[in-house]
Amino acid sequence: MATAAATGPSYEIAECDEAGNVATTYVSVGGERVDVIQPQARRPYTQQLLSVFLPAGFPHSVTEDYIQYQIYVRDGLRGSLVGWLAGLLACLLLRAVV
Repeated sequence: MATAAATGPSYEIAECDEAGNVATTYVSVGGERVDVIQPQARRPYTQQLLSVFLPAGFPHSVTEDYIQYQIYVRDGLRGSLVGWLAGLLACLLLRAVV
């Protein structure tokens, strides 16, 4: 079986996250097909879980006051969460009465 030589352009494109880490690489040789290469680095399960809640590239991608700000926001969130739960409880009680 004869194979055709690659005649089209060749290119490699790296897709990076907000922190500048390479997330995916796209490689094409000859313009026939594009190969998608994802990094093989395995992170521990706890790091994968935390990455859902932290910004990309944490801690290098945030300012020094990020933790203090999150603590401030969390306290505000706790207050709004309690308010939401109180509203939900009131609605459920009204529904039970009616």
